[in-house]
Amino acid sequence: MSSGDQSSRGPLGVTTNDEQPEGWCEVICVIPELKVKKSFAGGKFTDKPAVGNFDHQFENRSLNFHVECKSKSKKTVKYMYEVKQLPGDILPDDSKIKWKEGKVVLKLKKVESRSWEREIKANGLDQTEDEEEEAAGIQE
Repeated sequence: MSSGDQSSRGPLGVTTNDEQPEGWCEVICVIPELKVKKSFAGGKFTDKPAVGNFDHQFENRSLNFHVECKSKSKKTVKYMYEVKQLPGDILPDDSKIKWKEGKVVLKLKKVESRSWEREIKANGLDQTEDEEEEAAGIQE
C-alpha cells in the first residue's frame, strides 16, 4: 500500500486508548461511510466491510489499513491510515482489526506491557519525526 495515494483520505478522527488490559493498546479510527456485513469464516461470524476493497498490515513497529466505502451518492471513497513508527513493538500476529459501523478498531498487542501514554501525549501514536525536523537534524 502506498502512502502517496492522493485519492485516499485519512480517518475523520483517531482516538488512542492505552488504558486497556495490560499489554494492549486500542486505536479507533472514525470512517463515517463504513458499513459492515456479517461474514462466516473459521467457524465463527465476523464483521467485514460491506463493499469495496479492504486490507490491513501489522508489523513489529508499524501498521496500516485501507478500505473503500460508498458515500450516500454511491461514489467510492477510499480511506487509509498508516503509522510508520509506533511508541513500542507489537506482536503482529496477536494484534487485531475490527471493522465496525462507522469506525475501524485496531487492537495492538504490545511486546512489553509498559504504557505508551507519555509518548502518545507528546507526539501522537506515530513517533516518526517530521521531515523538516529530520532535515534540521542532518544539517546540524
